[in-house]
Amino acid sequence: MVSKKIYSIKNNLTKREEEIAKLMILGYTNREIAKKLFISHYTVRGHVCIILDKLEAKNRTHAAYLIGLKQNKLLDRFN
Repeated sequence: MVSKKIYSIKNNLTKREEEIAKLMILGYTNREIAKKLFISHYTVRGHVCIILDKLEAKNRTHAAYLIGLKQNKLLDRFN
């Protein structure tokens, strides 16, 4: 089941959600992400909720773990 979830991570997240997910992996808070991306922290919170929902993750740590399984591909897209 995990491999199916990993495959869907890249396909289900928008570019903005991927940006936010990358910063989540790196340990940024919502406010830090907002400042870095020049958006409201409320907007970040909304994106984080959508990311958690799409990944069926229980929390940010679980989402980071799931994304971390696919981390090389996700982080490579930003280099």
